[in-house]
Amino acid sequence: MRYTIEELDCMEGHKFEYAFADLLCHNGWRDVDVTSESGDYGVDVIARRGNVLYAIQCKRWNNSVGVAAVRDAAAGMDYYHCSAAAVITNHGYTKQAENMAKNIGVRLFGRDFLLELIDNYDEGWDEDTPEILKWEKLVGTSPNMASDNSNKGKKAQAKNIDKKKEKKEKTTKEKGIELAKHIYLKEGQIYLNNDKISYKGLKFFKVFVAFSSWLLIIGGCLILVVSVWQGLLFIIFGGCFWAYSRSIKKAISKYDELKTKKATHS
Repeated sequence: MRYTIEELDCMEGHKFEYAFADLLCHNGWRDVDVTSESGDYGVDVIARRGNVLYAIQCKRWNNSVGVAAVRDAAAGMDYYHCSAAAVITNHGYTKQAENMAKNIGVRLFGRDFLLELIDNYDEGWDEDTPEILKWEKLVGTSPNMASDNSNKGKKAQAKNIDKKKEKKEKTTKEKGIELAKHIYLKEGQIYLNNDKISYKGLKFFKVFVAFSSWLLIIGGCLILVVSVWQGLLFIIFGGCFWAYSRSIKKAISKYDELKTKKATHS
């Protein structure tokens, strides 16, 4: 069965082990086995990749995995007569864990490795083998259920898109066509912050805001000599005014474009 990284993040620890075993099977690993819940000697999953038999400790955590997991995996490797040790987590590792793993030769598999297993999941690979069906049963979700969940997710996404579209259409109906933020065109009349304004008035307002922005920026640069904080405040306000003037310019351009289209169609 297919998984998402979000589903793995929410799994109980032992279910995470089963899901990880299933992912390994569907990515070409062999001799995959999950150890018992108790007395596992620091190893949760045993699996073979090529000629290498791995002893793997699984950590479904919300925090970085520390040195204890690395140490336990190394110890469990000898107990299960494996040729390599590894730790897998949905999160990350502490710097100390990374240093220890490097020194004693333990492989660290992180979130990127899980995402790679998910992306390369081969649904057709030995689909009916008892080994794979065992992991899917223990995880507790069938492939059909996974498909249903996927369909539900798609339906919910489509519903959200429809709601956003409906909200946008409602806003357009009430306020008119949005030329820019807080600037609308309704029934041939321009509205700025719900107040009517003429086309010439909007152009004049743009010049006024742009001129004010330059005054604030230049004044802020001069004030910097006397007071850094006040100078920076003036410059910041000037930048905000300049951005607003650009927004008004965008509204004017869009209005001109709509006007041209209307004249062409007429």
